[in-house]
Amino acid sequence: SLAGGLPHLNAELNTTLELGWDSRYVAEGRDDGYGDPIQHASASITFDQIEATLGVIEGEDLREYDVGLAYNIETDAFDAVVGAELIAVESDKNDLEYFAGISRDLSGFVVGLDTVYSRNADGAFCTLSFSRSFVFFDDQLSLEPHIAQGFDFGYRTDDYDGANHFEAGIHCTWQFTEQFQLHAHFNYSWAQSDIRREEGKDLSWGGIGIAFSF
Repeated sequence: SLAGGLPHLNAELNTTLELGWDSRYVAEGRDDGYGDPIQHASASITFDQIEATLGVIEGEDLREYDVGLAYNIETDAFDAVVGAELIAVESDKNDLEYFAGISRDLSGFVVGLDTVYSRNADGAFCTLSFSRSFVFFDDQLSLEPHIAQGFDFGYRTDDYDGANHFEAGIHCTWQFTEQFQLHAHFNYSWAQSDIRREEGKDLSWGGIGIAFSF
């Protein structure tokens, strides 16, 4: 899924194209790509507070299409987003998800809470996160470490509600020009009760990508 996150708001029409590669397809602390790397591409159009996104994720035995629409809110006190996303993985595995998120800057530390609800699973997944951004070289280089705690409420498993995984990672962005950006990330996830019950394990993965904005 490409849902989540709180993009910067602009009062004009903006288009962003992104291409990327990840060593694993990790979602909710699980390897949904069966250990194989994935390639992904997306296009998003933002006008004022509305963002439309079209994306594709491909692996050796995986092809997923995502179509999303989000409404973003930015205030002096907090940022928030609400939206919906249609996910198609093969012809018989379509799902419609609704998502919402809110974040607040506390003296440089950003605290966020994101929730996604799946109609197919009739369950939700919540993530509480903490991050901080450090900038260098006249704001060209940005390093953003984060930690996150995930909770499953019928989204991935039917018979368990509670702690799912704990994650730590770092995201690096190099802004070459106003239009061109290179980014990379590395993450490690510790499996908790929900994943352990499925005989899941801890995971590490990373990725790189480029983005063009115009």
